[in-house]
Amino acid sequence: MSICSFCNGTKVEPGHTDCVWCDNTGVLALGDNAQEVVLPNQVELMNTIARLKAENQALQDRLTKADQDLDSMCAVFGSYGNTLIPFVQLMRKELEANSHKGDREGWLQMTVGTALAECKHHYDKMYRAVHSADREGIREHTADVANCAMMLLDVSGLLPVARKDNGQSES
Repeated sequence: MSICSFCNGTKVEPGHTDCVWCDNTGVLALGDNAQEVVLPNQVELMNTIARLKAENQALQDRLTKADQDLDSMCAVFGSYGNTLIPFVQLMRKELEANSHKGDREGWLQMTVGTALAECKHHYDKMYRAVHSADREGIREHTADVANCAMMLLDVSGLLPVARKDNGQSES
C-alpha cells in the first residue's frame, strides 16, 4: 500500500508494474512514491502508449530477426549477396505471379526442348522490354528468363535440389 500524493489517502492498490490506483480519487499515480499524478482521462492515453511500446518492441524483434536472416543469406551468397538477394526476390515474385501455371512438379513435366523454348520465349519478351526501355518489363522478364533457366537445369536433372531440415531432398 502506498499513499496517494493527490488526496493523501491510503486506499491505493497496486496497478500496472510501475503505477498505483487510488480508489478515493480515481487517479492513477506513476512510480513507487506516487510523485507524478495522472488524471483518469489520461489513463486511456497511457494504455495506448503502453500498447504502442509493446508493438514497437515486437517490430524491433522482427527487424532483429530479419537482420539475422539477412546476415545468414549474405553468408550463403558471399560478396555477391547485395546483388543476388534482390534478384532472387524478383525471381520469387515472378514464380509466385505465375504459380497458377503450376509449381515445381508442373515444370518437371516439361521436356528439355519445351523448357528451352520457354527460355527463348521469355528472352524475346526481355529483349523487347530492353529495346522499348520498359523498366518494369525488364525487371519482370529478366526474372522470368532466370526462372526458365533454372527450370531447364532442373528438367535436365542438373540442378542439385536444396535439402529440407530433415535431410530429405525436395524432389
